[in-house]
Amino acid sequence: MKQLNDLKQSLNILETQVLELKTVRFEDSKIIPEKPFENKEEFIKFDKSLTDDIEKIKALKQNFARCDREDVRNFVKRNLRKLMIDNVVRYFSWSGTEDKISVKNFNCISILKDVCLSTIQHATEANIDYHIKRFFQYAKQRIQLSGKINHL
Repeated sequence: MKQLNDLKQSLNILETQVLELKTVRFEDSKIIPEKPFENKEEFIKFDKSLTDDIEKIKALKQNFARCDREDVRNFVKRNLRKLMIDNVVRYFSWSGTEDKISVKNFNCISILKDVCLSTIQHATEANIDYHIKRFFQYAKQRIQLSGKINHL
């Protein structure tokens, strides 16, 4: 009986989330860029703009939540690809280096982690961090494989 009540509660939550997504789907296109950032300064500016803008944060959360929610790796990869191309990704790393900027404390990364934890049942913070790190770590190899390197 408890399991049935838990399922009903989960279903109600999902229905509410779907309704919210439907109402904001087109409004967030004004807030979230239509295509990934192709310039690191523009991406940094966008991330800083998330600091106190509740509407932008809500729109980004809803945008992230629309992505495939069955697998942490794909969820992270697809959502980060919405934000920036690999030629921008290569300027960042999880912890930062002498020539790369740390994304660990970026607003969009925190938002991505929150959405992932709340929408993917088996997600853990450690697993999400692992996939974010890998996404940034292998940007250079993805660029080399595609043969498309631009100097920004």
